[in-house]
Amino acid sequence: MMINRVACVTTRGAANIKLPLCWVQQRKLHLSNGKRTPATGMVATVFGATGFAGRYVVQTLARVGCQVIVPFRGEESSYTHLKVLGDLGQIVPVRYSLRDPSSIQRTLAYSNIAVNLLGRWWETRNFSYDDVHWKAASDIAQAASEVERFIHVSASCVSTDSPSPWARSKAYGETAVRKILPNATILKPTVLFGDEDRFLNKWARISRDYPFIPLVNPDNLIQPLYVMDLAKSILAALGDEATIGKTYELGGPKYYTWEELLSMITYTARSEKKVFVVPQAALMAAARFIELGRKPLFIRGEIPHWNQDVVTPKDSLNPLDLQIKPTPIDSSLMRICRMYRPPLIYDEPEEISIHKFETGKNAYV
Repeated sequence: MMINRVACVTTRGAANIKLPLCWVQQRKLHLSNGKRTPATGMVATVFGATGFAGRYVVQTLARVGCQVIVPFRGEESSYTHLKVLGDLGQIVPVRYSLRDPSSIQRTLAYSNIAVNLLGRWWETRNFSYDDVHWKAASDIAQAASEVERFIHVSASCVSTDSPSPWARSKAYGETAVRKILPNATILKPTVLFGDEDRFLNKWARISRDYPFIPLVNPDNLIQPLYVMDLAKSILAALGDEATIGKTYELGGPKYYTWEELLSMITYTARSEKKVFVVPQAALMAAARFIELGRKPLFIRGEIPHWNQDVVTPKDSLNPLDLQIKPTPIDSSLMRICRMYRPPLIYDEPEEISIHKFETGKNAYV
């Protein structure tokens, strides 16, 4: 069954979301103001659902009536926060193993849609970058050969000759998915920000806890994308057959230099720490010891990736081609960074917010 038409329906919490017409015709939807989410009969398996971006994707799919299969490999507590994002029986956790292709196949047994969000910033004794970003992506693509739509989320500005092993593994995984499933839709976000992110929270924490803020190249550009815009882009891609087999570069509405962005973060967090430019080799040497801690803030595998402009390439397909208007970083900056303020000024009124800064250039003009 190929999705070939879309209908615009209004659902609770998701106004004017485009859904494939066959989803709507499959079961009568009561879209007035009921207490329960209307069901479409569609089933989506979301790999990486227990991660940062996963909760937003699960929520977005559940709100339009999809039953969401949540593969997990850890403890039951890893998915409990997702259960409340849908009605009773709508969010279905299924235990699986990345090294067991049959268990991957089992999570896709009844699914019309598969979304791969798997990613890892640091390597562990059990899984390397290649295990997660390349081999697992290949195995999932193989198992999803009979699924109607496959969405693979990679990363922007990655290549097979990158000095960053994290970026190389992402590029190899993307290439493998495209070879196995030519009709897959690939989304490549720049860097995601949101309430539980590893971007604004990371740098606000550094500005609070570190004696200074280390930075390799303050003039490099970065174009942050709101995590909910990624979730909306996935839903938009599923609702439009024109996206089949295409690759989209997703970035926010503005790009900034690292110096501009860190100035905004430190101002909002009320930090007086100074930014010091350090050689990449020095930061890599320090990261060797920082990685020994839990949830390290600097990782050798990713540092070379950020020592470049992480922006969407010109003339590439972008969020506007998916009818998504990117959300500016202003929307989350105050809410997240104030958590890292000194206690005495935590509730200090923010009259001018970040409008003090005339920074950032429009990315889509």
